[in-house]
Amino acid sequence: MDGAEYKRCNGRKGWIGLCSVLMLFLPATSRAKTIHQCLDEDQKYYLSSTPCPKSSLISKRDRSLSDELNGLGFQAMSKGNFEKAKTYLERAIALNPKNSFALLNFGVLYDRMNDDKNAQVQFQKALEVEFELGRTPNKSETVINNPKSPNYGLTLTDLVLKNWNKQLRKNDKILKLKGDVARGQTVYRSLCSEKCHQPEGWGSIDGAYPQIAGQHTTVTIKQLLDIREGNRDNPTMFRFSLPSELGGEQAIADVVAYLETLPMMDKNGVGPGKNLALGAQKYAEFCARCHGKDGEGNAKEFYPRIHGQHYQYQVRQFQWMQDNKRRNIHPLKRLQIKNITAQEMSAILD
Repeated sequence: MDGAEYKRCNGRKGWIGLCSVLMLFLPATSRAKTIHQCLDEDQKYYLSSTPCPKSSLISKRDRSLSDELNGLGFQAMSKGNFEKAKTYLERAIALNPKNSFALLNFGVLYDRMNDDKNAQVQFQKALEVEFELGRTPNKSETVINNPKSPNYGLTLTDLVLKNWNKQLRKNDKILKLKGDVARGQTVYRSLCSEKCHQPEGWGSIDGAYPQIAGQHTTVTIKQLLDIREGNRDNPTMFRFSLPSELGGEQAIADVVAYLETLPMMDKNGVGPGKNLALGAQKYAEFCARCHGKDGEGNAKEFYPRIHGQHYQYQVRQFQWMQDNKRRNIHPLKRLQIKNITAQEMSAILD
C-alpha cells in the first residue's frame, strides 16, 4: 500500500468513526429501528417494526384444517372408534396447538379410554390456551353457539369443569354408598372429636383445624380420597383416609353423612375486615362460579361450602395451593390463583 492509498483508507476510517460517535448523541427516534419479517395468516411475508405476533405463525389454512380434523375426531369418538379419533385429534393439535376445542375433545377421549391422568392434562391445556388468548371467565369466554349441540350456550370453561367433575364421580365406590348418621356419630366421636375437629365439628378459630360441620358429603369424601391417593399433602389426616382405620368404606360414608347434619359454628375465625368491598368484588369475579353466590358450594360438582370457614385455615390452604401441596384443585382454580395478589386473596377469604 503506497502513501496516497494509506491516507485515503485512513480518511474513510476516520469518517466512519466520527459518524459512530455522533450516533451516540442522536435521539433514539432518529436511529434505524429493527425490522421484523413476519408471516401473516395467508402465508405471506410482511415487514413490521414490532415483534411478530405469535398467532401469525399459524396460517388460516392450518387453522381451518385443524378445525376439520377436530370435527372428524369428535365424530369418530362418538362412534366408539377411539384410535381413529386419537389420530385425528393429534393431527388437529399439531396443526394448531391453540385449538382449545381439540384439546378439550382430546381430554374427553382420554376420559372415555379410562386414562384419567392424560384426560386432566388435556383439560388443563385447553383452559391454559383460553387464558393465553384472553378468554378468561367473565371476559370474552368461548361460547358454544351451535343450536344443534347438546352443550349450546355453555362456555368452553363450563365443559372443561363438567368433564373434570365427571371423572371424580367415577373414581370411588364410597360415593355410591348411603351413610348411616347414627353409626357415623359413634365412629366420629370415638376417633375424631376430641383432639382435632371438636365434638361439634367446628375445628379451631385459629385455623389449625377446619370447620367440617355442615360440609357436603361428596366434598369430604373427595378430600379423604385425595389425601389417600397423594393428591393432597396432609400427614395428620392420612391414617383417617384409610378405610381400615375407620372400620371400612361404609364407616367413612357414615361419618361424612353425620358431619353434614351438624350445624355450623356461628362465630368462625375472621380476618382483619379492612377490604371487604374488594373481597366481594373479587369473590364474584373469581369464586362465585363454583362456590356459589354466598359460598354455599355445590355438592353435585364437589365444590366445598366455604362460608363460615375459619379465615386462617383458608389462608393456609390458598398458600398450599400456590405451593402445589394441594394438587387436587381443578384446572380453573389452578390458573386463577396465579393472577390473584396477596391483598386480593386476603380480601376474598375475609
